[in-house]
Amino acid sequence: DVYKRQINAEYGAEFADDNSKTQIEVTLDTGATVVLTKEHIVTKRSVPEPFVKGETKTFAVFMDKTRTPELEEEGFLRETTRRVQMLRKALGLHRKQRINLVIAVENKDLHSILSKNKDFLSDRVGVSDFKLLNNFKEVEEQKMDKVTEEEVKKIKLVLGATLVN
Repeated sequence: DVYKRQINAEYGAEFADDNSKTQIEVTLDTGATVVLTKEHIVTKRSVPEPFVKGETKTFAVFMDKTRTPELEEEGFLRETTRRVQMLRKALGLHRKQRINLVIAVENKDLHSILSKNKDFLSDRVGVSDFKLLNNFKEVEEQKMDKVTEEEVKKIKLVLGATLVN
């Protein structure tokens, strides 16, 4: 469309969308006349960084793919939630059964993220009591039914769960 408009503006000619006009004559600076058809024009649509485009026959969607700290935090929480759900499954628990959960993470930033989102995580995975620890060895002292080591975003987590009676 941009090229059509540019040709229309520069040469006073027009390619119609309905294919009723399939060629135009263009006089070059040298005085030579050239006949252009739609096949002579290659169009490429591009989107500037950091955007990506997805399109269908009826519309296009543009998305900013910049990773913000908020998006990173949300991704970490979702992945941690998924790992706790896998731990619950390994224990053979039903959805309504509640657990006591221990998560140990030595990374200060991720510890902070989990700390400020304890209520969110507890609600999502059916936790009655949630302990967040700084040291992996402390998990052993908690006497959990199941303990697993996980890696989320290349950071080690130790998860422990016990069924609440």
